[in-house]
Amino acid sequence: MVPVIKELSSFYGLPLSTIAWALTLGTDIGGNGTPIGASANVVGLSVAGKAGIRVTWLEYCKVAMPSMIISIATCTVLIYLRYLR
Repeated sequence: MVPVIKELSSFYGLPLSTIAWALTLGTDIGGNGTPIGASANVVGLSVAGKAGIRVTWLEYCKVAMPSMIISIATCTVLIYLRYLR
């Protein structure tokens, strides 16, 4: 993604650090919203499955999505306050 964000930075005239932080936080925290969005989620659900605890996609998303949305919204505000004002 580095070439892509470099191109976006030059095209839109935004500092590269702003786009890099947005990409980093969006992918890292955004991946927590679904069972396959982050490797830790896959491992955790695999361990739970081996212990006999079945977690469906919908059950996982019902718990994880609100938390992920709050985290992403917080990151968006912080990026705006730090880099875009």
